[in-house]
Amino acid sequence: MLENKRIEVLLFILGFILIGIGVYVWNKGVTSTIIEKVVEIPDDRSQIADKKTIYVDVAGEVEKPGVYSFVLGARVGEAIASAGGTTVSADEEWIEKNLNRAKTLSDGEKIYIPAKQESNNPMSQESSKININSASVSELDRLYGVGVATANKIIAGRPYANIEELKTKKIVTEKVYEQIKDMISTW
Repeated sequence: MLENKRIEVLLFILGFILIGIGVYVWNKGVTSTIIEKVVEIPDDRSQIADKKTIYVDVAGEVEKPGVYSFVLGARVGEAIASAGGTTVSADEEWIEKNLNRAKTLSDGEKIYIPAKQESNNPMSQESSKININSASVSELDRLYGVGVATANKIIAGRPYANIEELKTKKIVTEKVYEQIKDMISTW
């Protein structure tokens, strides 16, 4: 009778050990599956690294003027914020009227924030000119001889080192260029 009990006790202990091993192996399998699932989740930083980097010159009345790098698709507002925001001398009225903070940045673009006295100075008419490197379609459409189609061609041809490139790149005709040359700038 004692021998029968020994066998039952050994079988009980062996069963208990096998159940413990089974639970351990099952938990290890679930854990590794969860880890595999976590590894499969895309990391936003790796997606950003895959995007094209662009460089933009932010100048004028900003706290930290300079050339900044951005991910393709960044906005003018982000560029100004990266440069520390505008200074107290910045012409906020000019910014509100002429700067589209939601505009997508282009590689090699320059963003210039004028000072109050700079844009109010009658000797400096540059601030009232339309910047062909940053103007929107609607801003360009206001120019003589420039409609929506030509405005889109101007935007597609950016960046421009000088206004004459509108002619050399055959974006506008000589006649249109002569009519608008005093109303446009590249900064």
